[in-house]
Amino acid sequence: HASAALLTEQDVDQDGEKEIVLENAWARLTLKPSVGAATSLQVKPGGTELVYSGGKGRPTLLGDAITQQGAGDYTNQPYSFQVMQNTDAVASVKLWRRGQTEKLRWITITKVITMRADRPEIEAAYEVHNEEASKETYTLGLWVHNELSAAEQEVTYYIPLPTGLTRRKVAGGPTGGTEYWHYDMARGWTAALAENGSGVALQFNYTRLMAIYQYMKGASRTLEV
Repeated sequence: HASAALLTEQDVDQDGEKEIVLENAWARLTLKPSVGAATSLQVKPGGTELVYSGGKGRPTLLGDAITQQGAGDYTNQPYSFQVMQNTDAVASVKLWRRGQTEKLRWITITKVITMRADRPEIEAAYEVHNEEASKETYTLGLWVHNELSAAEQEVTYYIPLPTGLTRRKVAGGPTGGTEYWHYDMARGWTAALAENGSGVALQFNYTRLMAIYQYMKGASRTLEV
């Protein structure tokens, strides 16, 4: 019999909009085009949800912003999307959005999310494009917002710094408002590990990294690149 394709479109949260679900033996990732980001990452075999904020708001993974603007033209905004591949071996989807305000009206953020059946890594390939019609050269920073935690579990965040590997343990349940900026990252990765052994590592282009940012308030914990 034929194996199932890795990508399906289904109304996961019963709000009338179909989400894009990528699933293999290691993870199930749900992308919601109306907010331009992932709203769920469940790690197998246990199905632990790692995009979590204690029911407050809508937590996201791979949410976009331009550093100079902050949350604005691209954050929790609708993206166009196109399924590029969908077989039992590989699936990929392209999402993109053009800005609307001032110079950002010339700037389109595109990301291609790819999952393969034979490996646990999920690839997010980003492009920030400046339209030729802008007739200007811009220096802009891409800010990727990730809310990574697990319900009522202690989570350890791993931050490689020149002084060594920092392990920041954060208890489950609500916390007060705390933030951390790390401008001196020593490697191009960071990670979050729940106490039940479920976790995720983020790997990125170290040569272009400005900082890792963490914000923690209530049940929300971010790990932003």
